[in-house]
Amino acid sequence: MLAAAREIFVERGYERTTIRAVAAAAGVNAGRGPADGWRTSRRPFPPPTPTCAPG
Repeated sequence: MLAAAREIFVERGYERTTIRAVAAAAGVNAGRGPADGWRTSRRPFPPPTPTCAPG
């Protein structure tokens, strides 16, 4: 991943390098992020269930 990032940085410069470009060059999936409409307020897991009743 680091080697792919270095190559892209040299070609495009830091400001024009995207995570997707680095991931593609490294052969991995960048996944979803805010640019894909993913909301940062979305929780990946449900809230924890209390294990003890208040006393």
